[in-house]
Amino acid sequence: AQPCCSLRVRCDVNTLSSCQLASLQRGVSVMKSRPASDPTSWQFQANIHGVLGAPTNPLFAQCEHGTIYFLAWHRAYLYFFERILRKASGDCYLNLPFWNWTASPTLPTPFRDPASAANPLYDGTRNINNGSALPANVVVNDLNTALGFTAFNSFSPALEGSPHGAVHVLVGGNMSSVPTAANDPIFWLHHGNVDRNWDVWLNMGGGRQNPADAAF
Repeated sequence: AQPCCSLRVRCDVNTLSSCQLASLQRGVSVMKSRPASDPTSWQFQANIHGVLGAPTNPLFAQCEHGTIYFLAWHRAYLYFFERILRKASGDCYLNLPFWNWTASPTLPTPFRDPASAANPLYDGTRNINNGSALPANVVVNDLNTALGFTAFNSFSPALEGSPHGAVHVLVGGNMSSVPTAANDPIFWLHHGNVDRNWDVWLNMGGGRQNPADAAF
C-alpha cells in the first residue's frame, strides 16, 4: 500500500480492488450530497469547468479549450478535485483512476452497473451505458496520430480534438457538452487518461517538450 505522504500513482480503473472502488464510490457520493454552494461539492466543482447560462460565481466556466493551456489547466483541475475527493472518501490512499479507453474502449462496468441513481458513478444521459465500444479509429488511430507530432503546438490541439473531444461526444449526454461534462463521473477518469497521454507523449522523446515560455 502507498503511504499517505508518498508520491502518488494513478492506476487504470479496471485494476481497482473492491476496497479502492468502494472508496471512489463513497467519495463521489459524499461530494454529491453536499449543497451546490459548498466549494467541495460535486456541483460546485463541475461548475468550475462549465455552466449552463451565465456564471453565478467568478470561479465558474473557467475551462481552457482551444488554447495552449488546455492540458495544463485540466491537470490542475484534476489535481485539486482529486484532493477533495480523497478527503470526502475518508481514505487517504485514494487516488483518482483513469479510463484507458485505448485498451478498454467500453465504459467501465462500475459506471454503468447498476444502472440506477443508487450508483454514484452512473449517469443515465450517456449513449454508451449499454456497453458499446468506442471506435478504434478514435481511441487508437487518432491517439497515435496525436502522439506522432513532436511539436507541442501540434500535439496538444490534435489530442484535444480527438480522441479527447471525440470521446466526449461519443459518450454522449452530459459529457457531450462543455457546460455539463464535469457532472458525469466518467469525465474525471477520461481527463485522467488525457493527462496520462500527455506524459506518454513527453516520454517518447524525439524533441518532444512542453512550451518554454513563462506564461505556460
